[in-house]
This record gives sequence, structure tokens and C-alpha cells, in this order.
Amino acid sequence: MYLDKLYDSFKQISKVVQYGDLQFIDQTTELKNKSNDCIKKIDLLSHDYIVNNIREIPNIMGYISEESEDICLFDNKMNTGDSYLLAFDPIDGSKNILANITVGTIYILYKFDLETLNVTHIVEAGYCLYGPRTIMVKTNNNIVEQFSLTYDDIFKKDRNISFNDNDEKIYSINESNRFSNELNDLIKYYKANNYNQRWVGSMVADCHQILSKGGIFMYPSSEKYSNGKLRLLYEVLPFSYIFKIAGGVGIDNNNIDILETYKNYKIELKNIHKSIPIILCSKKEYDVLINFIELRDNIFC
Repeated sequence: MYLDKLYDSFKQISKVVQYGDLQFIDQTTELKNKSNDCIKKIDLLSHDYIVNNIREIPNIMGYISEESEDICLFDNKMNTGDSYLLAFDPIDGSKNILANITVGTIYILYKFDLETLNVTHIVEAGYCLYGPRTIMVKTNNNIVEQFSLTYDDIFKKDRNISFNDNDEKIYSINESNRFSNELNDLIKYYKANNYNQRWVGSMVADCHQILSKGGIFMYPSSEKYSNGKLRLLYEVLPFSYIFKIAGGVGIDNNNIDILETYKNYKIELKNIHKSIPIILCSKKEYDVLINFIELRDNIFC
């Protein structure tokens, strides 16, 4: 399925992030999203660019956005075959805009059953990173591809991303949160074994660093966010899918594969903005994590 119109919206967002009036795009509106974050002008602009572009893609029957209350279906759109639904976070990390720290867009295309409202299959997932360079990363069947936006306004392929190509010891977590004793012990383990801690504060930037260099990203349950903070349909599942294709894994608080848990997920109004804890890592770091948990359980059993 061709998503060129979606990719065009990333080019539009990139220009606004780079050259837009900073005071204007950083402006906070009176609205709040389901994450209880204040919605900024850049969030709304990015949302509108994406929606206006995907209207022109045949068989995308609607969308879920972090900035929308409900599933939004396009009016008067003829379904001539399979139906698809796009879920997206227009600007991940918009709180970072004023400080000129990297932000991004996350998206996932689901095959969608209009009658049952089930998402039955992931077709493609990806993100666009608006940093020193504008970089788009997306799945293409069994590979993860990285593209850079050129002077000619074209996304040019740089490379394929695979965990076989990187092996740095990095852990990425917001240590200002209060975690379980088990997780605090894990962080101590990483420090004792010469891992470097990296935390930008936008999921796109933090996960891209892990995909590029190796390591583990964690947004688990905490005292502040007992159910995790990251949204299942347009943050957790896209990155779980990307990590799987790249040779990694996305797991929940019980170390269970997230993609297996949420197969054939039925969307309902009450759960389109559902949040869950998540850990994303290479298979090597997954083995390190499981071995640590087993050893700790044996010590404290």
C-alpha cells in the first residue's frame, strides 16, 4: 500500500518545526488530550497535516490520533477493497519544542474490520524524527528502513536498521520516577556493569537511539503512572512492531510479548487511548533482563 501522502505530511511538519515561528508553535492551547497533556499549536498543526494528507489515500477509512477523542471515520469514502486505519501521535515530545530538543511523529497502519472495529493486522509502522536531520524510519515487510530528507525534499534511503549491527550498553529510563524494588535493582545492575544512561524525553528520540546503537528502553509502571504512560495503539504497538522486525522485542511488566497479547485487538471508545507499561530492547538485552530477574528471584525467594 502506498503511503506517499503520509510521508509528505512529515515533510510539512519538518518545515514547521525547523522554520516556524517558535513562540507560535510552542503556544499552549486551552485543550488537553487523553494523556492529560496540554495540546500545543504544533500538535494541532501536525495532526491537521496528517489527516488532510491521508484523506487522499484509498482504503484508509479513518484514524486514531492522540489529539482526537474517538475513532474518526472519513465521511463519504468508498471502500473498494480492504479497509485500513491509521493511528498516530502527531508530535511526540512537543514539550521539548521551545528547548529545541528532538521531537517526532509515530504512526502505525492497521488492517481494520469496519463491522467489528477489530484491528486485525499490522501493515506498516514507523516514525519521523525532527532533529539535526529529518529522518524517517519505517517497516517494509521483514526489514526496517531509514531515510533522510534531502535538500531536494526527497526521502533518500540511508540504510536498513538491525540489532545485529549494534552492541552498545545503554539503558533509557526516566529515573525521576519511583519504581518497584525489582526495577531499582535492575538499574543498579546496569550501573554496576558500565551501562550508559540516556534519556531525551521523547519516545521517538530515545527509541531511535536504542535501535541505532543497542540497549534497552523502559517506560514501566511507576508510583506516578501505575498503568504506564505510553499509549498502546499509537506508541507501544508501533515501536513493538519496529523492534521485532529489527530483531528485538517489546514486552510488558510481566515480560510477555506485547504483539502476542494484543493480536486481533477490539477497539472501543473507552480503550483507544489505553496506556500500558513497556520495555523495548534487543534480544541480547532481553536475555540479560530475564537472567537478572531469575537470579534475583533465586536470591530473595
